[in-house]
Amino acid sequence: MMVLVTTAVSTGLRGELTMWLLEVSPGVFVGTVSARVRDQIWEFTCENIGNGRATLIFPQRNEQRLGIKTIGDAWEATDFDGMTLIRRPDLSGKEVTGKVTDRAKVREASGWSIAGRRRYYKNSIERRQRK
Repeated sequence: MMVLVTTAVSTGLRGELTMWLLEVSPGVFVGTVSARVRDQIWEFTCENIGNGRATLIFPQRNEQRLGIKTIGDAWEATDFDGMTLIRRPDLSGKEVTGKVTDRAKVREASGWSIAGRRRYYKNSIERRQRK
């Protein structure tokens, strides 16, 4: 069994994929095909993907018992000591630093979160007004 998940692809590609696979949800194709047909479907998808993206999940003889291929996506499948992991890019564009923000300093000093301190302050004012 294989699962092919597509996003932002043409209706022509979706129509071609429905010849071989069932579209169980918009952009999600499922089917049981041979490895050769699966590879041909993947090649066809890669050629006609355009600006969209696709992820193929298929059975494979490894520890996880599945293989993953991606195209057109910033997330990529990488091999880490025999296991397939998904690597996501850092979208912030900044290096990760060990700097402590002002909010974190306040939280460490008081033991209360910012929202908790506001709630406590609001409730104490309401109690004073009732008296």
